[in-house]
Amino acid sequence: MELCEGTAVSTVVAAAERTVRTAARIRAALGLIGVDEATAARCTDKIRMKRAVTSAGVRCARYLTHSDRVGGAELAERLGLPIVLKRSVGSGGRDSRICERADQLPDSIDPGWLAESFVRGTEMSLESLVHGGEPIFVNLSEYRVPQWSNVVPATLSSDTEKAVRALNRQAIHALEVSCGVTHLELFLTDEGPVFGEIALRPPGGYLMELISRAYDLDFWRAWLDVERGLRPKVNPTACRFAAVQILHPGAGTLRAIEGVEAARHSSGVEQAVVRGRPGERIEERVGVGQELGHVLVTGSSRQEAIAHLEKACGRILISME
Repeated sequence: MELCEGTAVSTVVAAAERTVRTAARIRAALGLIGVDEATAARCTDKIRMKRAVTSAGVRCARYLTHSDRVGGAELAERLGLPIVLKRSVGSGGRDSRICERADQLPDSIDPGWLAESFVRGTEMSLESLVHGGEPIFVNLSEYRVPQWSNVVPATLSSDTEKAVRALNRQAIHALEVSCGVTHLELFLTDEGPVFGEIALRPPGGYLMELISRAYDLDFWRAWLDVERGLRPKVNPTACRFAAVQILHPGAGTLRAIEGVEAARHSSGVEQAVVRGRPGERIEERVGVGQELGHVLVTGSSRQEAIAHLEKACGRILISME
């Protein structure tokens, strides 16, 4: 990339997981503000991440790595079943798998992987704008159907909301995030919230768009502001609810798509998009970034937003062979 003479670069940002550490290196080389590479590494490598948050007392799922030199029955004994096997670097749940039985476990944990105890609870996320090392705006997202449908903001009891906000702030401090946007996934359990993992970049699942509409806020612009060391004006309270449904018919050959225009004219619909042509081969969905389309709506209440979403999605018919 070449810059025109006289061009001033205020910062370098990462919009995807794979570029978080690269952006930190470029910032360091150019002497720009932003999180350093050590912080970027802690927020992209799940092993470093979990070591940092557990050292700070953040409640986290128990885990083991290649250096622990365990596998099979001993792995099951130490972590209990089920066990989640996942790559230490990556996003979207790609290649992760759940082992229900001891005979499904590997003889050893491969380098670059970790084994994690299964957390029984409700998964959700918090999206934060961080300025000066502190979260100055926090949104709570409901995973209505994990990896398929999200609602913003999530509706929690006051005690639960207080607890998840406290865990979020504690994790941000433990990882030494100075600025930017964070996406923290956690589990609500009977014993309280449990840290899952955190990302130091804009979240997927159309959460950026949902937050923008729910809070009357250009969340993309606000993210760029905090990356540049600016404190954006934000409304801490949502003005409405926003919800999204990811559309993917499964693997096969696309035969026809009907009802998209009708869906776009349904109440509360902000976006109704379906991509694809008859005869196109659709691959199996293995990550959250894969979709054939989506429907995004707003409503004055959670119930209204979901009703709008279900009505609009019900008008779209995707036929497969």
